[in-house]
Amino acid sequence: MPSNINQQPLGLLSLLSIKATGDTPKTLGSELIPTLDLTNAYVASQLVRFNSVTPAVNAPGVFGGIVVPPGEVWIVPQFAIVKNAVNGAGTSYRIRCGVIDAQTGVAYAVSATSDTSGVGDAVYLGFGQSLIVPAGMQFALLCEQFAGIAAQFAVCVWYTHLTQ
Repeated sequence: MPSNINQQPLGLLSLLSIKATGDTPKTLGSELIPTLDLTNAYVASQLVRFNSVTPAVNAPGVFGGIVVPPGEVWIVPQFAIVKNAVNGAGTSYRIRCGVIDAQTGVAYAVSATSDTSGVGDAVYLGFGQSLIVPAGMQFALLCEQFAGIAAQFAVCVWYTHLTQ
């Protein structure tokens, strides 16, 4: 069937080339099936919060904290990095939320970069997209740039777990 994807569609029926064959909405039902995703409603009622404190961040690198236990898969709708104290003079960080693959050791950034360099800057970096994370993966702070006084951060994960 030739594709109309590169043409301006006149409507859904013409995009699917159903109208051209003389078949009208009776065929459309087999082409499009409505779904209702209830994942967010289920996850919201089952959330658990888990915090872990990183070692002192005093150089660029990967600072892990929370590992998904064996036999579990986590649905993670919220992941955040928090520093309780504000920056002192001359202290700056460039950080991201990340996930580390336990088998390969590769770190994946899952959020935008947060730059904090002003005196009094509080550090909070959140990631609000749902992640599905298998056993052995680790949630981490990815520090891309550092200057000043070392500090600890909290890695916070809100999750619901599924067993494998």
